[in-house]
Amino acid sequence: YTPGTSTFATINSSDSDFPGGNSVVFLDSYFVVNDPGTGTFYTSAGNNGNSWDPLDVGTAESSPDNIMALETSKGELWVLGERTTEIWYDAGNAAGIPLSPRDGLELRIGCGAAFSVVQVDDLVIWMDNRGYIVQSNISPFVRNNNSGYDLQIISTEAITSEILSYSVRSDAIACSYNDRGHLMYAITFPTAKKTWVYDYITKLWHERVWANTVSGASEHHLIQYAVTLSHLQLCGGTRSGKIYLLKPTVYTEDSTTISRVRTVAPLYDENSYGMVGVDNLSLRISTGLTASGSPEIAMRYSNDGGFTWSSETSRSIGATGEYALRVDWNRLGTAREWVFEFTVTESCAFSIIDATVDIEFPPEK
Repeated sequence: YTPGTSTFATINSSDSDFPGGNSVVFLDSYFVVNDPGTGTFYTSAGNNGNSWDPLDVGTAESSPDNIMALETSKGELWVLGERTTEIWYDAGNAAGIPLSPRDGLELRIGCGAAFSVVQVDDLVIWMDNRGYIVQSNISPFVRNNNSGYDLQIISTEAITSEILSYSVRSDAIACSYNDRGHLMYAITFPTAKKTWVYDYITKLWHERVWANTVSGASEHHLIQYAVTLSHLQLCGGTRSGKIYLLKPTVYTEDSTTISRVRTVAPLYDENSYGMVGVDNLSLRISTGLTASGSPEIAMRYSNDGGFTWSSETSRSIGATGEYALRVDWNRLGTAREWVFEFTVTESCAFSIIDATVDIEFPPEK
């Protein structure tokens, strides 16, 4: 694409040496693409994606595996293979490809899904060949002696276990976007119909779903791709050709109401696993922000680890202006274990700020 003339042209029409590729990055004025199904990649002429020389080729040869994806980080090229990862830098070579590998540096971790690779906050994040979600961890103070390169696993044990349960993982698609100051890495598994999101600010994972109004099922999120254009967060997905605008003040997804669910960790007596009474459950919520009506929050609980649940009981989260409204549930009973779940299905601003529980433990014997 040539911005000056607003025209598209096929690269092969002007240069038959273009190898193709399913991954492309831009580094130090060069376009870099992989040769699909091989361990080689090519660089274009400087600032010219229409000019390719078959001699400007690099080979990730530390291990005989195919290149899955390319990405850049801190001015270097990350070459992610099926079982290994190499880092290349602009060596300014006089002949051939201008890039050279960092000698002696090879990460024995590969890539499990070509389109799971995303750059977030100048770091590379992807699903590796073991099923972990990992990110590059580079120290700029020591990296020139090859000792500052490392990978950090950011998927929890529960997330990794979930990913490994999917029959197909290689179709994963990831993207990154900014949600009210929170950098997000979202990875979708279309076959499994699951989307998991990592918040770089809180370091926590959550699931995002889309309510399929036709089947009634909860499926993977609408968003698999995202870009920032000026102040706009533009998103799209594999279901349609629609382009969505991500806005924190809109509480529907493609006209479908968003169901927001928060489940807390189990509450129990760690010493004796005895009966625990819940006298009061109180939520601190940003109440009174709705534009109209009186929206509600529903609560249910489980006493057996989430296998069965109580019926839901709802409380108002405030009509417009009810900023100091209390949200309480009293005298819930006794059990050995409590798991609470809260759900809001109405189109309104909503945020749980804090929660307190008044509990009664059994007397010590």
